[in-house]
Amino acid sequence: MAKIKFSKKHISQFKKIGVETIYLFGSRAHGNAGQLSDFDFGVVLENPKTYDQNPLDIYSIMYNILIDVLPKNYLHHRFKTREHEFDLVFLQYAPISLQFAAIKVNEILYQKDQEKRLFYEEYVIKEHADLQYFYDLHSKAILERI
Repeated sequence: MAKIKFSKKHISQFKKIGVETIYLFGSRAHGNAGQLSDFDFGVVLENPKTYDQNPLDIYSIMYNILIDVLPKNYLHHRFKTREHEFDLVFLQYAPISLQFAAIKVNEILYQKDQEKRLFYEEYVIKEHADLQYFYDLHSKAILERI
């Protein structure tokens, strides 16, 4: 598995733009990535409302940083085959089920404050638990139709 390491310059940028935590999740975090697997990054912002008006501002900054740290052979292959390089999810804007998937099995690539990260994860776990009954009902209804 490729190791993602951020430089001091990257960390300084994270602090400047208000990044609280960055997770690697999905098949690469599970340890079962194949040749076609991409990278799935989940980002938690200190104050997501800061970017409500111009979400591309933070997306472009994060994109440039992630392109800088991803393995060059991986990027070369993805560019050559015209496949997207990675998935970048700003978790506070994602459905709770995706937030839960990102925190369930992951690799923490960056955290500004462990206590705030744990508080966020606790919130997601509680919200997901509250909705689990409805997820189960939905799944059951779909299976009954099949």
